[in-house]
Amino acid sequence: MFLRIGVVLISITLLSGCGRSEGAKFLAGEAGNLVASTSLDATLPSNVEPLALTAIINYIDALNIGLHTGQVLPIRMAAMAGCGCLKIADSFEDIYATANLVGGDYKITEISALINTPQVIKLKVRVAMSATKHVDRKSGAVQIWEASNIDTNFTLKPVNGDWWIVQSQ
Repeated sequence: MFLRIGVVLISITLLSGCGRSEGAKFLAGEAGNLVASTSLDATLPSNVEPLALTAIINYIDALNIGLHTGQVLPIRMAAMAGCGCLKIADSFEDIYATANLVGGDYKITEISALINTPQVIKLKVRVAMSATKHVDRKSGAVQIWEASNIDTNFTLKPVNGDWWIVQSQ
C-alpha cells in the first residue's frame, strides 16, 4: 500500500512539473482560494495581483515540502532559474544526503507591497520558521534548529501571463 501511495505522489509531482512547464497557471492540487494554504498566517494585501501572491505562497509551500521530505523539485519549479531563493534547494539536498529534518515548518506571517506596478511587484515577506530537529542518520545525533523569523524581499515579474519570482534579497 505504501508503495502505491509513493507511486501516486511521484506521478502527481511529475504531472505538476509538466503542467508548470506547459504554462499552466496552477500546479496540480493548488486551490484557487489563496487562504487555503497552511503556509499562510498573514493578511494578504488586497491591491496586489492575486497570481503574484500565489507565486509567493507556492514557494513557501515548496519550502515546506523540501523541509519535510528533502524533495527539492517543487522549490526549483517555484521561481525563475537564477533566483537566489532557489539556493535553499541545494541546502536541502546536502542535508538529506546524510540526515533527516523532523518537524518544523515555514509560515508567512507578514506580507506587504514595496513596489506594485504591472511590470514588477516587489513584496516584503516575513516567514516564521518553527523549531526543527536535524537528525544525523549515521550517528543518530540530534541538533535543534531554533525557531526564527526570516525577512525577504521578493521581486516578481509577469512571464506569459503569470507572475514569477525572479529575485530575492
